[in-house]
Amino acid sequence: MNNIIEKIINNIPSKDLKKCIITTKHKFDDIELVKMAYDFSTTYYERLNNLNDLLLIIKDAKIINLINDLLNIEGKKLEYIKKQEENSFYDVLVYENPSIYDASHYAFKTFLEANDFIKTYIDTLTKDGEGFYEDENIKYQICKRFFNNYSINDFEYSTDEVGYAEYIKGGILFDVSLNIEIENELCNQNCDGGCYECNNICNNNLLLDLAIKYPPFLKKYDLIKYKNYYKKSTYGIILMEQRNDDSSVYCIPLNMGFFSENEFKECHVIHEHIEVAKAELVNINELTQYQKDLYKNLVIFFKKENY
Repeated sequence: MNNIIEKIINNIPSKDLKKCIITTKHKFDDIELVKMAYDFSTTYYERLNNLNDLLLIIKDAKIINLINDLLNIEGKKLEYIKKQEENSFYDVLVYENPSIYDASHYAFKTFLEANDFIKTYIDTLTKDGEGFYEDENIKYQICKRFFNNYSINDFEYSTDEVGYAEYIKGGILFDVSLNIEIENELCNQNCDGGCYECNNICNNNLLLDLAIKYPPFLKKYDLIKYKNYYKKSTYGIILMEQRNDDSSVYCIPLNMGFFSENEFKECHVIHEHIEVAKAELVNINELTQYQKDLYKNLVIFFKKENY
């Protein structure tokens, strides 16, 4: 396997999927490799490096142009976030752990001041003595906002967010995001964001709609582990066989608290679509006794009801 492709595949979160890819000698299309390099890179600059590396091995002119467009867009997005403008300011959001929905807010006039604050915040957290630390899933966002034309005394005073730079543990830049209208304007894209009605290969269509074809390694009723919206490990049951063209699977979480067969009948409504690349197979012995009983009873019920 090419070293560049191997590095991109190694960033796939699921160890079981990576093992299956190696065992089956699965080959990905060039466009799939681009999406994987973008989606699974662990930092912003690793993403740029992986995309640049793909330029060394991809021959298709259209995909080369697409990668160059992506690199150009990523650079312009960060430049736009950093640029101070009239009436702009920076709102730093600190999400201290994955279970917190809202964040602490800190306002600064310049991007540099906001970035320096994150460094100081991390230094304070990591000092010995008070028992504070950075949660593994902590995240920081530097949001660029503009003051609206409201009176400072008006209760309707508000701000407009136009984009943000997101940082992970250690203050490492992970992603940069802009409102679609601003991104299109920056990159001279004639796009209204209606990707579902569009067949063009562009950065929006690639990142949102392209379904990667992974080799099947998940079977019906398999027990899996994945990270939920709050990045907490969650167990679930696969309810549909993974096909070769499935990039996600239909899953019933085990944390819904079913206590009777009548409640089981409603559980298909409470389901999640889990990305194949983020699903890990689990040994039942990893579960608590309650979870083991729940899993066994659910499987018996699903088979009886032919789910």
